[in-house]
Order: sequence, then structure tokens, then C-alpha cells
Amino acid sequence: MKGRVTKCDVMEWMRGKILILDGAMGTCIQGYDLTPDDFLGGKGNNDVLNLTREDVILSIHKAYIEAGADIIETNTFSGNAISQRDYGMEEKVYEINLRGAQIARKVADSAAAGELVGAAGEKIAPRKVLVAGSMGPTVKSLSLSPNVNEPQQRDVTFMQMAQAYKEQALALLEGGVDLFLVETVYDALNAKAALYAIRQVAGDDFPVMVSATVNDRSGRILGGHQLDALYVALSHYPIISFGLNCSFGAKDLAPFIEQLQGLPCAISIYPNAGLPNEMGQYDETPQFTAKHIKELAQKGWLNIAGGCCGTTPAHIKAIAGALEGMAPRSVPQMAAGEGDMFLSGLEVARVNRHECNFVNVGERTNVAGSAKFARLIREKEYAQAADIARKQIEDGATIIDINMDDAMLNG
Repeated sequence: MKGRVTKCDVMEWMRGKILILDGAMGTCIQGYDLTPDDFLGGKGNNDVLNLTREDVILSIHKAYIEAGADIIETNTFSGNAISQRDYGMEEKVYEINLRGAQIARKVADSAAAGELVGAAGEKIAPRKVLVAGSMGPTVKSLSLSPNVNEPQQRDVTFMQMAQAYKEQALALLEGGVDLFLVETVYDALNAKAALYAIRQVAGDDFPVMVSATVNDRSGRILGGHQLDALYVALSHYPIISFGLNCSFGAKDLAPFIEQLQGLPCAISIYPNAGLPNEMGQYDETPQFTAKHIKELAQKGWLNIAGGCCGTTPAHIKAIAGALEGMAPRSVPQMAAGEGDMFLSGLEVARVNRHECNFVNVGERTNVAGSAKFARLIREKEYAQAADIARKQIEDGATIIDINMDDAMLNG
């Protein structure tokens, strides 16, 4: 089923207010007295609760809407074949996502119809709530080898990951989601696979949000990209929002949110309730989280705000109250330097069309242009091949042309 809203609908709504995203599904699930049978034997596989405990998932969605959420995420963060393989549930992936979307859709439609009743028995005023199809990063990385001694090794291929995301996206779409949320991005290539799959399933006009998680206080994701470089790497798909989730608490994410202000899309933040303590619990209170998110909003930096690990309906209620009536960030019509060429390595390379009339491109990492490089690739001497790339950069190349287009190679 096609989504109920268009990209333009979502952008128009964001011009009028800061949208509130829900909090952590997993944190709330921990508050229920669930048994191994509820997880079909796969302890910790929260996504399977869509099939076994619809009542629990419905209740959590309802609690977040009652708290003030404008967007609720489907309980499908790990709902892909790659992640579900750890639980032996690959064959249930489509059903998990379909039911996850249908459950969230049911609650959102009830909210719009004014049919929801609060915890104290009062009727919740009717209002619009969007359903975001949650698509997590999977448990595998396309950019990083699982073996430090074999840098070329990967457990899955790009096409295998794209196929896993395609299956998930198809089911979420059939279940009635309004948009996709590619979240907790730690690997740019994983996210590219997700966007590639979404494009195949829904085209370019379906609303897609992307949210990354930084690995440390340098502002890089685990795959090594700086945040602006990650955005450039993913900007081939016209995403409606880009931002941060998980990572740290709102206070510690503030410098990175500031770095994103020039992007020509909405900006989102849904942080953890701080870092976990020695007991694995999260200490930041709803008031603390709301205070620091409000400070970002007062600077005109936010379009979407919510919570991640450790956040509860109480956190979302505090955030919604703190941001009520506040103006959203004005989304630029174009990025700074529009018309220049932007390329993404781990940092952004910008070629200024007005100031630069020469760019040094290294061509030796091209199997059609260097016999030595081609031989090293054919013989799988990847470390020596990488040395050729490194030497070109040291000699002054701004861009290196990496080409594996040869009939005898698996490009």
C-alpha cells in the first residue's frame, strides 16, 4: 500500500512546527513481564513481538502518541534477513515488517479519528500522526572487514544487503507506512544499500529520513565518515531529513547538530538519555533531555526531535512540552556552494567552480590505466594496491580514480 502522505505533505507540516518523534521501543519493552515464548525462543528479538504480542506494541505506540509524538516508528529496527538470521527467523522477515507497519498504522489511524483513550481514561484529542518504517543498520558492515588481517573480507555483499532491505521496505510499504526512517547509520555503504532498495521499491518521491550515530566525540561514524561527508555520500537520494540519534545525550550532540545547519533538508535529533552507566541504565531525566533539546530549538536548529535508547514516554512528553509553539528551523532551498562539485571520502572534497580551474586526479588506481595496479588486483594483493592509492594522495592527488571495470574481475 502506498504511503498516506507525500514528501511535500511532510515538508509542509514541518514548516509549521517542530515534529516530535517517539522514544525507545526497546526501553519500554523491558518494562513488560515477557517470557521466552513471547520471543519465540530468540531472547532479545524485539521485532518478533509484532507476531506474538501485538498488545504490547500497540500499548507502547499509544503511550508515545499520548505523550505528544507526531511520528511513531514501527517495531522493525532489526527486521531484515541479515539481522534476523541470528535468531533463525529469516523466513519471518516479511511478516514481521508487515505486521509491524499494520500495528503502527492502526494506532495512528485511531489517533486521527479521536478514538484513543489516555491512561487515566480521558479521550485523546484527534490529531495527525505519521508512521515511520524503521530500518536499522543490520548486524553486518559493508565498509569494515570482520577480520583485521583480511581487509578485503566481507560477510555480505552490497547486493545481498540491498535485497534484505528491499524485502523489508516492500513489507513496510504494504503495511501502510508514511515514510521510511533509515536510522542509526554507522556505515555509509550500508545506508546506500538501504536507499538503493527504497528507490527500487518506492521511487524518489517517497519521504525518507536518515539518521546517523557518531562513534566518538570527533564526530565520525564508525565507518570513518565525518557527518558532512556522510550526507554528501547519501545525497543522490532526495532525503527529507538528516540528523543524529543514539550516540550520546542531547547536550553532547549539540556541536554536531550545529555542523549540519547548512544542509538543504530538515534536521533531526533523537538522542539517548545519556551514556549507559555501569549497570547498563540511562541516567538523564526527561527534564534534562528536554532542556538541552529546547536550547537547540531556541537557536533555530531543529525540525524533528525525539528520543533513542533509555528514553520513555515521559521523555517525549517533556520534549513535546518544551518545544510547544517554538518555530522550526528554516530549511535552506539549496546547500552552501550549490553548483560546486562535492565528493565524499571520509571528509568532503569540494571543487569550487569559481575559484578552482585545475584538479589533480590520480589515475593509477585504474585497472585499465595501470598494468601494475591491474596485476595486484588480479592477484588479490590488496594491501600493495592500496599503497599505490596512498602514494598518489601523498604526491598531491585531490581525487583518485578507482576503476575495477575489467572482464576478468568481479568489480
